[in-house]
Amino acid sequence: MSKSATFGPGRLVVHHRFGSGVVRAVRQDGACKVEFDALPGAKWIRSDFLADPQTHAAALAAEAGWPAGTFVQEAPDTPHYMGAHWEPFGIDVRDLLTHLPDMLNAVQVQSGWATHHAAGHEVPAKWLRGAQLAWPDLDHGVALVLRLDEQENRLVSFFPFHQQGTQTTLKLRQVSVWDSGVEAQITAAWGEAEVTFFDTRHVIDRAWYVAGRQYDFILCGLAYDAAPAQVQSVPFEFTPDVVARLHALLPADDVPVAGPTTLSFEGAAWLLPVPGWDADEHRFRGPILDVNPFHDWLGQDGWTARVTVMRSGPKGGDQNLDIHMTRRAWKGSEAPRIGQDIEGQLWLQGYLWVPHRTERQQ
Repeated sequence: MSKSATFGPGRLVVHHRFGSGVVRAVRQDGACKVEFDALPGAKWIRSDFLADPQTHAAALAAEAGWPAGTFVQEAPDTPHYMGAHWEPFGIDVRDLLTHLPDMLNAVQVQSGWATHHAAGHEVPAKWLRGAQLAWPDLDHGVALVLRLDEQENRLVSFFPFHQQGTQTTLKLRQVSVWDSGVEAQITAAWGEAEVTFFDTRHVIDRAWYVAGRQYDFILCGLAYDAAPAQVQSVPFEFTPDVVARLHALLPADDVPVAGPTTLSFEGAAWLLPVPGWDADEHRFRGPILDVNPFHDWLGQDGWTARVTVMRSGPKGGDQNLDIHMTRRAWKGSEAPRIGQDIEGQLWLQGYLWVPHRTERQQ
C-alpha cells in the first residue's frame, strides 16, 4: 500500500485483508475510520494500509496477467433476468420467438472496435466463439448473440439495444463472463463511483479489455419506469459538534444555520444499484439536460433524455447519462422537458467506443 496516499470522507478504499469499504472520518495523524463491506461497524486504519480501488485493481491484474487478471467466469447458477428488459415495450418473449425465423432472414452482422483494430492479445483458444447480429438495423432494435460451435450455431440470447448513448470515460476493473461464455457484465470506475453495465458487444471487443486501463464506452439506460421526481425535503437539526465544525470550516462572516432546517432533494442526482436486482440494474434520479423524441423502437415511441446522474464536485464535474424512455415506461402526464427532475429504474448497457490513446499504444 502507498504511504503517500490520502483519503477524505466518502472515498472508496480497499484493504488487503478486509476488502473494500468507505472512509467515514479522518484523524489528524491521517488514520481513517472505514466502514468495510464485509465487516460490521467501522475500523480505524492507518492510511498506508489502504489503497485506491483503481490502483489496487490494476496491481492485481498486472500480477495475475491476462486474461486471468481481467476476466472472471461466473458460476453456472448465477441468476440474470434478461426477460425483464422487454417490459418497456410490452413484448411477450414467447411471441417474439415466433418471429425469429423472419428476423434471422433480415439480420445484419454487428461490428465493433475490434472489428477494425487488432488487440494486443489474441482470444485464447479455449474461449467459446461467438458472433452478434442486429435486427432490423444496426442503430436500435433487437441484438442476437450466437455461440459458434463445430456442430451447430446456438442462439444464446436476444435483447433490446440502442446505439445512441453518452460517451463516458471509465477505468475497467473486472469483466464478469456469463455461463454462455459469450455474454458479460463490466464493472468499472466512473469518476469516483463504481458501476456495472451489460456489455452489448462483448463477444466482439473482449480481447481489448485489460483491468486497470481506461476506455471510452457508449453508455445508455433503458428505463423500466420513469416519472417526474417527487419533491422531497427532510427536516433536521444540526448537533452542537456539527455546528462547531462548520464554524471552523467556513469564513467568520459566513455563519451556518444552527436551528431546525430542511434538506431539499431538488436537483439531486444519483445512480444506485437496486438491492436484489441484477448488478446492471439501477435506480436513478436527476435533472434533464436535453430531451429528444424517438419513434418506432420495436413498436414504441418515446424520448431519449440526457440526465445528470452523479455529482462529482467542482473538480470532477457532473456525470450524465442518456436514458431511453418508451411511452409505456414514462409515467408522467406530459412529455418530459429540459430542467425537469425525473426518477425511475433502468437497465444500464454499453459498448466499447475507443480505448484511450495510451492504451491503444500498448
